[in-house]
Amino acid sequence: MKEPTDEQVQEFWEACEWEENIWGQKNYPELTLDNLFKYAVPKLDIVDHIDISTDPIRGERYYRVVVKHAMWGDGQNLNYCEYVGFGKDPALALFWAIYEVIKNES
Repeated sequence: MKEPTDEQVQEFWEACEWEENIWGQKNYPELTLDNLFKYAVPKLDIVDHIDISTDPIRGERYYRVVVKHAMWGDGQNLNYCEYVGFGKDPALALFWAIYEVIKNES
């Protein structure tokens, strides 16, 4: 997948409830694995697992991330959904997978 736009990055971090302001401007963290696991993944309600691997179709220089995310279906049962992101680095792939979770939950 392509690089996210500034608007997508803003939407992503606001959905993760990022609040840091410097001189009246939002200062979003870089899209690195460290930052995504520190700030974004904990904001997801229930994550069963995250699988990061090279994409077998696109080759070893392209990453595929699967986020298996659970949501309460009828108030008592969990429904599992898999969200997949692709990217030229694992952080970009994880960003797109989490972005899909955010878009589908709103």
